[in-house]
Amino acid sequence: MNWQNIMEGTLASLLATGVTSLVGFLIYKTGKKSTLLKDPNKTGFEFSNFTPFSFGVIVTSFFVVLSGFSFYFQWENMPYLVTIAILVWMGTIWIYNDQCPKCKKIFKKEHVRREIISEERIPHTYYDKILYLYTDGNVKDTQSGKKKKTWTEIVRVVKDHFSCRGCGHNWNSSIKRITVNESDRPKPIRIKTNYKNPAYDF
Repeated sequence: MNWQNIMEGTLASLLATGVTSLVGFLIYKTGKKSTLLKDPNKTGFEFSNFTPFSFGVIVTSFFVVLSGFSFYFQWENMPYLVTIAILVWMGTIWIYNDQCPKCKKIFKKEHVRREIISEERIPHTYYDKILYLYTDGNVKDTQSGKKKKTWTEIVRVVKDHFSCRGCGHNWNSSIKRITVNESDRPKPIRIKTNYKNPAYDF
């Protein structure tokens, strides 16, 4: 890879980012918005407003533009250029999401507090799932526990409040649902055996 390839890849990434930003903006404006999530002061880009399909359209349009440049310039080091493109694209989204909605300055967004609007406790019944593993870590066998257990999921509806360190403007994010104790969600019990995987035992 030479500097010309890098410059071409960077320019292509910027153009692809611009196209995907335009596509995302059009989807955002034409899509249906929930009155619960509607907030004129929310900051920049929020994935909660996009469906998996619309997000897929955005990503696809990004790589379509990039592939067009690749075909035109006949790049030989496409994997490296794709990496550059992804970094530029993600960096643009991060900067856009971090700016103040009033003065538009970046890197001035400060999280002030998280407001808990409501909390719900949802009980789930389950049986322990036991995974018996080969020595290489692949699953040899599975088994379900016989004792019924209960795990309570704690779901909160929250709203994050932000402030701009530059102009002092205050705003809040869209209302969202989060699972507080996600890390406590029951996981399979993994038991490593002394059996070797016959698929790799030569």
